[in-house]
Amino acid sequence: MSLQARPNADADDFFKYENQREPPSLSDRGKLRSGSGTKSDILGCLPWMPGPGQTPAARQASVVVFDMAAVVHIIKPKRASVFGKYTEMQLLPYSESHMMDRTTRVDAIWDAYRLQRQILSPKLGSNRVELHDADKIPIPKGAQWQLFLKDSQNKDELFQFISWELQRITVNSQYHLLTRKADIALGSKPTYLSDMSPCRQEETDTRMMLHLRHAADQGHTKSYLTKVD
Repeated sequence: MSLQARPNADADDFFKYENQREPPSLSDRGKLRSGSGTKSDILGCLPWMPGPGQTPAARQASVVVFDMAAVVHIIKPKRASVFGKYTEMQLLPYSESHMMDRTTRVDAIWDAYRLQRQILSPKLGSNRVELHDADKIPIPKGAQWQLFLKDSQNKDELFQFISWELQRITVNSQYHLLTRKADIALGSKPTYLSDMSPCRQEETDTRMMLHLRHAADQGHTKSYLTKVD
């Protein structure tokens, strides 16, 4: 309606900006949202949104897809005492808890960080940790975990380490796990991966599209993208 009143207006330029004085992402009918609130609160006004739990369509999916960067931020290392135990003790049980009876494939997908890697010794007071001997390196706890994850190089090192671990410990599993080490796709079972590896996309969202296309080519018809609770 606003554009109809301004026939010479550019539509692309118009939609770059908020089109109302009180954007719902920041306010509730003119009242500023509190700092303790979350943006997901506004989804309650959408009656078609599914309730808690897995939908019937999700239970029929043969592919489960994870945004692993989000999972790592949420699944804090409470049980694991060293980096080498974190994947097996916490991440793998979490991913398997989302599998259904029809699940035959799990895709664990990561962001990529195109920074020149520089590993510093933790003895120098840095938050940087080298994971070459992960079974002996204590894993940060509490607030130190979030501080550790704020460093992109830490995340790059950690994500690649976890990718190798996931591939290694699921080799004998009945399901097929696919993940990524930087730009290279990894599989726990022999499969054709050259059509999605290497991948120059940095964001998980676009990498997921490659994995979903690959799953469709392999005969899968339904996938389930997990929500991190």
